[in-house]
Amino acid sequence: MERHVHEESYRPIASLDTVNLETDLKRPLTGSDTSRTSTPYLVALTLTVMLASYANYLKDRLDPSGFTLGGQAPGIYLPILAFPLIFVLWLLCRSWSPRNPWLLAFLGALAAAWIVHFILIRIHNDLYPHTIWLLPLIIAMLAWKPPTWEASWIALRVLAWTALGIMILTFALEQLGLVPQFFTGGPELTEFELENYWLPLREVFGLDGRWPGPFGHISKTAFMSSVIIIIAVADRGWQRWLLLAGGMIGMLLTGGRGGYLALVAGLAVLLIFARTGPFSRIPVTLRLITGAALATAGAFTLYSLGSLGLTGRQELWAGYLNLWQTSPLIGVGQSGISTSPQIVTWMESSWMDAHSLYIEQLTQFGILGSLFIGIVLLLSITLTIKSAWRGHPAPAALLTTYMVAGLTDLLHENLQILSTPILLLILISIASSTLTNTTRSRQRMADTMEAAPESADQ
Repeated sequence: MERHVHEESYRPIASLDTVNLETDLKRPLTGSDTSRTSTPYLVALTLTVMLASYANYLKDRLDPSGFTLGGQAPGIYLPILAFPLIFVLWLLCRSWSPRNPWLLAFLGALAAAWIVHFILIRIHNDLYPHTIWLLPLIIAMLAWKPPTWEASWIALRVLAWTALGIMILTFALEQLGLVPQFFTGGPELTEFELENYWLPLREVFGLDGRWPGPFGHISKTAFMSSVIIIIAVADRGWQRWLLLAGGMIGMLLTGGRGGYLALVAGLAVLLIFARTGPFSRIPVTLRLITGAALATAGAFTLYSLGSLGLTGRQELWAGYLNLWQTSPLIGVGQSGISTSPQIVTWMESSWMDAHSLYIEQLTQFGILGSLFIGIVLLLSITLTIKSAWRGHPAPAALLTTYMVAGLTDLLHENLQILSTPILLLILISIASSTLTNTTRSRQRMADTMEAAPESADQ
């Protein structure tokens, strides 16, 4: 029998208009509380994705042809092996957030996009990882038992701390000589980085140039650093200062301009919708208009000065768009990209990507595939903005960071369970639960106040 968080098992967190994360995330929970809520299965899913991705990274660094199981890499077989445990934890869940129409619309659109993308993958005869099959299962689980606000925030904190721990561990292993650093290029590239990037901590940490980190590319490490910082700023408690320091160090070591831009955009959203602090006295609408005007003016200035720092991406993007025009409706697929003539001299076609989430999407899956992804993003924007207007800007800030970083980097490939898509699912769960729980909390409080006089009379 279904039991939602607004039934007898529901303990209201707080009025979500004045929520205090430090107080609410530290509320004592009994053993039955923690084992029967949506927290275990969502945290298990988050840890599985993060650790499987890192296992794949270590495999590539230590033995590219080793650590396989059934011919599959750790990033494939670990999530598949862990999924039964996640499913059991989901079955044990007896307390979850009420189903929100916006969340169901988002998950439905994501499922539709997955179906369309898989059909296009088959049309293009592209290869795909077997973890692609896990996404529709996760979508169904989230739709049936949506995570509560508290569970989603705990999972978000787990993601941030896991990402930071992976970064620290990787740097330590590299310094000890136990894991070779990810490819950083030759002396020419190092000299270029020293001349064109701000790297104030390079000598302190003994690096030759920018630190690529454990996420496959400098830009991805910069993005994860910006995510860590946004979560730390939005959170409460003394632990967030450690998280903030770690994220800032990671950002400074990578020197990723796209990461800086994404971070500034995310922090701006936090300030625009802040309910406390010096900016809270300024009307939100005025802050929103001012922020949009400053962003437009800044982008125009950088473009006019030629200071966007795209490092060859213009040529790459032009080549990708020319390739897309050969099959505009359904795209050319990954096979079409890998077998195309070399677009730029610094990237071979066999492992080339567009260095842009949006251009890669358009080239691979055409207008058809991009249309469905566009619907998913539109619903995400709508849901997170509605949550931000209610005083919860963290999901909107993280979504903004994701979308801005995607302008200049391919954050993930295909619709499968990876660190970036799981971040998107968590922040949407947070936004959805704030919309639902605000109504439920107020109703519960009103019911309590109405019942109080009757109790007093008795």
